[in-house]
Amino acid sequence: MTNISNTDRERLVKEKAFHDKRFGGDDSERAAADKYYTIMEKALLEYSSRAISKGRDGTMLEYGCATGLESKLWLDVCNKLVGIDISSEAIDKATQNLEEMGYSDKATYVEMNAEQLEFEDSMFDAIVGNGIIHHLDLNACYKELARVLSPSGSAVFIEPTGHNPVINAYRALTPSMRTEDEHPVLMKDIELAKLYFDSVEVAHYNLFTILATPFRNTGFFQPLLSLLHAVDRGIFKIPGMKKYGWTVVMELSQPKK
Repeated sequence: MTNISNTDRERLVKEKAFHDKRFGGDDSERAAADKYYTIMEKALLEYSSRAISKGRDGTMLEYGCATGLESKLWLDVCNKLVGIDISSEAIDKATQNLEEMGYSDKATYVEMNAEQLEFEDSMFDAIVGNGIIHHLDLNACYKELARVLSPSGSAVFIEPTGHNPVINAYRALTPSMRTEDEHPVLMKDIELAKLYFDSVEVAHYNLFTILATPFRNTGFFQPLLSLLHAVDRGIFKIPGMKKYGWTVVMELSQPKK
C-alpha cells in the first residue's frame, strides 16, 4: 500500500481485517441478514445478465471476488478471469474453489488493493463487482476502473444504496455487520461516475419488495414478490423516488482516458 495517505492506509487495514475475519469463518452476524437477500432475484438477474453479455469471450476482472462463489457465472462465458480482493482469506478460499470447479487454467485470484490496481491500461473487456464499490474511495475507484477497462468495455456493479431512512436505521442498529468506513451508494456517487465514464446506466430495485421478506418460506412468497416488484416499478416512475430503493445496478461504459 504505497503512495497513499495514512488515513487511507488505516482504512484499508481495517477493511482487510474485517473481511479476513469474515471470510476466515466468523460471519454469523452477517448471516442473520441473509433473509433480506431473498428479494434480490430481479436485481441479481439484471446484474448477471449485463455482466455476462459484456464479458462473453473476453477478459474479465472480478472486482472484489470474495471466495469466488460467483465466479462460475463468468468462467462459463469469458476467455480469462482475474479476481481480486483485499482479503487474503478470501483469495485462499477462492483459489481452492477454483481448483474444485476445474477452472484453474482459466482464472487467477490475487490479493490487491482495488483503489490501486496492478494491471496495464485497457486490459479488461468487462469488470464486475457485487457489493464492492461502496467500501471504496470512489474517485480512486472510478479512476482505476476507467484506466484498466478497454475503450469498448463495461463495468457492471450491484450495490446497496443509502437514501432510505428505514434501511439506514437498520444499519445503525447493526453496526457490527459492516465496516465503519463503508458508505452505501448515494445519487451523488452515481453522478460522480460521469466524470470518468461517458455512459452511466442505472436501474433501481427493492423498495416495497422488502415487505415480502417475512413470507420467504411460504408458497405466498413468489406471487407477493412479483406484485411488489410491479409496485416498485410504478413508484420509481415518480420523480425522486428511485433513490429510496435498497439496490442499484450500474453499468459504466466508454471510459474517459
